[in-house]
Amino acid sequence: MTGQAQGKPREKTVKSFYKQEYTLLQKDVNWPLGWPVGGYPGPQGPYYCAVGADKSFGRDISDAHYKACLYAGINISGTNGEVMPGQWEYQVGPSVGIEAGDNIWISRYILERITEQAGVVLPLDPKPIQPYCIGDRVTGTELAATQITGCGCSVRVGRDTEAKGKGYLEDRRPASNMDPYIVTGLLAETTILWQPTLEAEVLATKKLALKV
Repeated sequence: MTGQAQGKPREKTVKSFYKQEYTLLQKDVNWPLGWPVGGYPGPQGPYYCAVGADKSFGRDISDAHYKACLYAGINISGTNGEVMPGQWEYQVGPSVGIEAGDNIWISRYILERITEQAGVVLPLDPKPIQPYCIGDRVTGTELAATQITGCGCSVRVGRDTEAKGKGYLEDRRPASNMDPYIVTGLLAETTILWQPTLEAEVLATKKLALKV
């Protein structure tokens, strides 16, 4: 997310950049692609941004989705395999305002249709298989953890952003099944509007902390 202040409060803008993670499951056994049925894969790591039939599972779906989003006018900017075999992500943005939410929801629908045609199940659950999933940032245990440049935190702030009081920051808490409209609104309200409401805090609790 990028917030840019240009001198006057009403001229502040927010540009949002989302990454959408998802896991591809074999339909008949409800188990991730690339995993031995009833068993588990090797340690995470070799699968991240990997190539090869023994490390990358579901690239045809990822590539088809990327091309379909481009054709549909979605502001999709990248895709890659994640650390867990059978898990992928794509990136949407940068977008201004609710356009980011529009792009996420439409791109999710396109992905659902493509996986349907491929005979693959698409859960957006952030932790479909325990314990082989990414981090615990969305469990609510690290809501106050902020770090400059590092990745082992809930909110990551760039050094230039810290120095200038504006620029890039990354909120790593929202789950893969979050509502992008609510998240975008909360981030804008927190970073540039400075008037968080009780209703927004209640929605944040429901959408960010409980849906894990």
